[in-house]
Amino acid sequence: MFKKGNKFFAAVVVALLIAVLAATFVGCGKVKDLGKPVIETGDKQATVIIGENSYLVKTDAVYVHDLLVQLKEAGKITYEFQESEYGAYILSLGSLKPSGNSYVSVYHDIDDLTLYDPAWDAPIKKGDKTFHSASLGVSSLPVRSGATYLFVLLIY
Repeated sequence: MFKKGNKFFAAVVVALLIAVLAATFVGCGKVKDLGKPVIETGDKQATVIIGENSYLVKTDAVYVHDLLVQLKEAGKITYEFQESEYGAYILSLGSLKPSGNSYVSVYHDIDDLTLYDPAWDAPIKKGDKTFHSASLGVSSLPVRSGATYLFVLLIY
């Protein structure tokens, strides 16, 4: 079948191919970024929906929490939160005021698996859009240009 020399040569070729592929990924800096959300910087336009109110915002905010703070500072919304080791926890947002077993949840229309988990996602249809349950909190959820962020009150 195969001679000893041919098996050795095949093993060397396979090892070289693996090394070249590994160097390509590491050289491009992509391996360390796999599974991390893309962060957009600069001017963006996003929509925020809180209850029945919708806000089209031009912003340079990196994260949704910063976008909400910007809306609050502009006098457009009320926003109360508590900082924790995990980021901002929403105490109240506009007409959404959780109590007892309820909390404010954020959904988005971004089709990016780094921002929601299909195994846990309970999508919401609103108009012609499908919103995914964010797998990140508002302090880690990036603002993407053209995205819509929907805030709802949920009971657990």
